[in-house]
Amino acid sequence: MNTLQKFLNYLLALIVGFAALPVNIAFASPTAPNAPANQRQITKDGKTVLSVGDIIVENALTIQATLSDPDTTDTLTYEVEVRPVGQAFSGTPTDQAVGQPTVAGSLITVSLITSVPGDGSYHWRGRVRDGSGNVSDWTPFPYPSANPESQADFIVDTTAPAQPVGLTVAAGQKIAVLNWVSTTDSASGVDKYEIYRSTALGTTGAKVATVTGTSFTDTGLDDSVTYYYSIRALDKIGHASNFSDQVFGVTEQRPDDATPATFSKSGDWKSVNSAAGQFSTYLWAKGDSGATATYRPQIPLNGTSGDYEVYVSWVVGPAEVSGAQATNAQYKVVTPTKDETFAIDQTVKANGSREQNVWSGWKLLGTYRLEKGNSSSVTLTASANGFVVADASRFVYIRPVAPTNVVINDRPSDRGNALVLSWRPSTSDTTVKYRVYRTQTPGVYDFLSKLAEVTGTDFTDLTVVPGAQYYYVVTAFDGKSESAPSLEVGGMSIVQVAPVAPASVSVSTTDTQATVTWSKVDNAAGYTVRYKTTRGATFTTVTTDSNATSLTASGLSPENNYEFGVASRDQSGNTSGFTTSVVKTLSTKVAQKVSMGLSLEQAQAAVQQQQKPTEATKVKVEAPKSEGKTETAKPSTSPKIPRKVAVALVIILVAIGAGLIGYYGLEWLSSEKPQAPTDKKGDKKNGRW
Repeated sequence: MNTLQKFLNYLLALIVGFAALPVNIAFASPTAPNAPANQRQITKDGKTVLSVGDIIVENALTIQATLSDPDTTDTLTYEVEVRPVGQAFSGTPTDQAVGQPTVAGSLITVSLITSVPGDGSYHWRGRVRDGSGNVSDWTPFPYPSANPESQADFIVDTTAPAQPVGLTVAAGQKIAVLNWVSTTDSASGVDKYEIYRSTALGTTGAKVATVTGTSFTDTGLDDSVTYYYSIRALDKIGHASNFSDQVFGVTEQRPDDATPATFSKSGDWKSVNSAAGQFSTYLWAKGDSGATATYRPQIPLNGTSGDYEVYVSWVVGPAEVSGAQATNAQYKVVTPTKDETFAIDQTVKANGSREQNVWSGWKLLGTYRLEKGNSSSVTLTASANGFVVADASRFVYIRPVAPTNVVINDRPSDRGNALVLSWRPSTSDTTVKYRVYRTQTPGVYDFLSKLAEVTGTDFTDLTVVPGAQYYYVVTAFDGKSESAPSLEVGGMSIVQVAPVAPASVSVSTTDTQATVTWSKVDNAAGYTVRYKTTRGATFTTVTTDSNATSLTASGLSPENNYEFGVASRDQSGNTSGFTTSVVKTLSTKVAQKVSMGLSLEQAQAAVQQQQKPTEATKVKVEAPKSEGKTETAKPSTSPKIPRKVAVALVIILVAIGAGLIGYYGLEWLSSEKPQAPTDKKGDKKNGRW
């Protein structure tokens, strides 16, 4: 209380005579409070101070500040405004906390727990209000170097990222390449993806990698194995999304490289057969003129008969044999059906390469049919002739050839729940069955797309929805390896069974219109209404939607017979038979009377009454007897006055006559003058006789 307040209170006490009693007059605070200082954001439990941009996992946090006021005594309120990033501050506080009364210049610390709507990025600011309503300026967080409004002061993240989609896999030899579409997180953002691999359908398996991008290459895989992959996304807090749909890839069949049991040599070789080669365990090194090296491959691969590609490869050998590459190294391939010899130039070319596939290091000699059980009769022999010949060979099983001419048809006479596929068989005689894959997104297939494995060359899909578009590919499978997919085909199943016709049809007519009403048919997509005259004219046809159960046809001819028919129509355009009704339009006179409120029966009776012919009056006239014959007079052509009209005329005439009599009778009575009294004897006059 300042000196002026004390003085005025004392004067007031003297005036009222209560100087001994304290009397207070409240005065508004003359100054605004100081701006809040030391603003901090802390986790809801008050244990962890949050820096700018930190993430919390609750929809609430603690905000704290130090308040002060230059006035002697005042009660201060700390107000904060919290808004999502991207939403400007409005000046309206979203939360507040009341502190203890302050003495001039003293400091108090106020904390409040404020809540936010949900996940997202937020920014905030604070101010102080005193008991008189004065407010300080808003102070941003942090202060004085305020965080831009476009950036988050804190982030709330309570939910996991969205499930990843679009995962694909392409498998090769000992490798699988995965790609997917980046997913989203509502708050902190996606931080990374975890890749899981399994060899069993429906099993997540083990985590094999964590990446930040949207692709991954899995290496070191086994040959001829089906691998199943799924991924999940993690946000910056560590929330994990649901796993993606599983996809699969089959690694390529391994080449059948030679082993000690199938390798033999003859002649004098300067390097031992255990010397390390580039592609195989064995190095075919420099030998004398009669030296040979022979591979008997361990094939058929896993007991599979079929076509195999035969490759050889070579590098510069060890120091003792380097520089001795042949220009016509001799290779001979012998199978039960072929015996072929090749001359290969192994010398180094100007560009550093040799006559082989530079990208892979392998030279393809040819494709050979190798039958199960006769691998001992298959040889690949290299003649040294004093030169380095090769250091590896391999026999690669060729996958079956894909089926061709895949055709898709809608199954006739059904309700749109089947599509029929057929194809020409694979030309690979190792094929034991065919795999059918389906998708509703062209070109996107995974193991979940596989519908069936069949041994024949046709398949009926009974799981389709009428009107939906589907796409299919077919592969050949020999029990070990699957062919590339066939060309894609697409089709849509439609209902090919006509719906039922409306159970009833009724028609009401005027002279130029007819309103057709019919009973509703369940699941009908619409109706077709047709009509024509019954004299063989062409039908006029009108279509309606599924909600219509009546239709009005205009422009008809009065007093004409018309045939009306109504049929139901389904989504596929199939139409039922017509339910018919034949009616006659009204005459114009009848229609007019109906429009005046008469029923049809009343209108027809009235028109019939009006249309009755006037009966001719027959008069019998006798001719003069002298002529001896009688004639019947012709009907009178004078008009006959209707009875009602005649009666009315009589009444009118009577009324007119009565009026005239009354009028002139009154005139006559009123025109007679009274006679003067007589003076005859005996008359009473002036009261005397």
